[in-house]
Amino acid sequence: MINDYYVVFLKRNSWLPLSWLIQKIEKKNFSHVEIMQIDKNVDAINHASFYGAVMPKSRKANYREISKHYDIAKCISLNIKVSEEECQTILDKNLNVEYGYVQLLKVFFKICFGVLLFEKHPSKHAICTEYVGNFMKEACLIDWVVPTDLLTLDNIEDEVLKERMPDDIW
Repeated sequence: MINDYYVVFLKRNSWLPLSWLIQKIEKKNFSHVEIMQIDKNVDAINHASFYGAVMPKSRKANYREISKHYDIAKCISLNIKVSEEECQTILDKNLNVEYGYVQLLKVFFKICFGVLLFEKHPSKHAICTEYVGNFMKEACLIDWVVPTDLLTLDNIEDEVLKERMPDDIW
């Protein structure tokens, strides 16, 4: 593999009501998650690419752009089980997808009340946990128990921490 892949948990570096609400509901010190891709030949976070779902659309960003809005709370390496080309295809096919406000509301209700507002339906929208969950499903061959459009930060963190060694986390 040319690149290393990580799940990166991020915290807003300026106050934003939605981020604050997510942190309170999820009981985490972060409110957002993305996939970070680092070229092994460069191996510097300053040259990393970040992929994730944000408002208004999912996008690819560099570290400088990410650091304007977020601080890294936790970074955990992924165990990729497909080729480099497949990883890039997975990341690219989920770019420019509109943000899933309805999915966010469904996840909030699931966490707060333990119930779904309505059943899962195919959507052309995504939230950050869904974007990362879909990548992990296809690139790491994760078989999620929860549908990816209902994944929480907890679900992502729990799955990515399985079988990780302390030096895989920073």
